[in-house]
Amino acid sequence: MGMNELVDIMQRCETRGTRLLLGGVQGVMARVLSITGLRHAFEVFAKFDDALRLTMAQA
Repeated sequence: MGMNELVDIMQRCETRGTRLLLGGVQGVMARVLSITGLRHAFEVFAKFDDALRLTMAQA
């Protein structure tokens, strides 16, 4: 999956009023998001469990 696909999915989520959380983002992916300036466009979590915990707390 490339960055264009992630941006497309994020836009579809926004249109539907849902959220896209990225969990387990580390290493190269974290760096790519930072370099491209997309780090702040997504809700990014270093650990998948942190993203999952957030969704469960808000359910």
